[in-house]
Amino acid sequence: MPPNLIGAGLTLITVAFGLCTGILVKLLGDSMPLLTVLFFRFWLSLPLLFLGTWILRGPDMLNITARKRMLVRIIIGFTTMFCWFSAVRVIPLGEATALFNSSILFVTILSPLMLGEKVGPYRLGAVLAGLAGVWMIAAPGGVAWQMGNLYALTGAVTGAFLSVTLRRLGKSESPASVACWYNFGGALIVLAALMVMPQGWATPADTREWLLLIGLGIVGSLLQFTHTASYRYGEAVIVASLRHMQMPIAALVGWLAFSETLEGHELAGGALVLAASWFIIWREFQLYRQRRLQKQAGPAMSMRQDSEN
Repeated sequence: MPPNLIGAGLTLITVAFGLCTGILVKLLGDSMPLLTVLFFRFWLSLPLLFLGTWILRGPDMLNITARKRMLVRIIIGFTTMFCWFSAVRVIPLGEATALFNSSILFVTILSPLMLGEKVGPYRLGAVLAGLAGVWMIAAPGGVAWQMGNLYALTGAVTGAFLSVTLRRLGKSESPASVACWYNFGGALIVLAALMVMPQGWATPADTREWLLLIGLGIVGSLLQFTHTASYRYGEAVIVASLRHMQMPIAALVGWLAFSETLEGHELAGGALVLAASWFIIWREFQLYRQRRLQKQAGPAMSMRQDSEN
């Protein structure tokens, strides 16, 4: 089975877990401090992560060679999650998802610089169209951006760096070990933040909040396994592109579960971002087929592919 196909399957599972995470954060609401939500998200995900990694790797479960890159992953990953949770709490789930998943546009820009993956005029044009869609969602007519929009877009940019970092880590490290180290590092960051800002802590008020927080930790641990593994097998652009399936589903869930509605400019912008993203992944599969043919046809096709990429 082609590695990109395995990565695509894992990404679809990640999409489902990502939607569950957004729903749980939305159900918790903004009455509970964000640091408290993050505390339970990170610390409650550790038991399942460590157990699963021990089953997979045994005594080598925490063996990591690219330590500096792992530290970068922890910092960028925590920042991305902080921005995502912040956005979901204050703006509609569909809008936050559309902006957050515009990370594919930035992945496409970063891929040549950090991964050596070639990006030609077709995908560059898709990026420009997608960025126009992002603007339509967040600031139509020059209206000042809300904080939720800024959180979501910041998370998209940091998420692009995260995608590239995970792709590089996946070439040398175990996805399970990467997930363990990331979540343990994030748990320590939250604990340190609470020591500095104790007002960020609040004890869950009832059984419902406890169940939501426990569910957030469990879903978070499962998401980490599939998310990290997807970048081990799939190219960064393909993995990030498939995650855009979250956008229409999140908008539907937001409407059904939370009575959230999107305005016309937001729907149009989201459609433009989605179309640009799907064009990028369609182009990637076209190039994948060309690379297979190139192995049979010789170097001439390779030269033509590089010029059209």
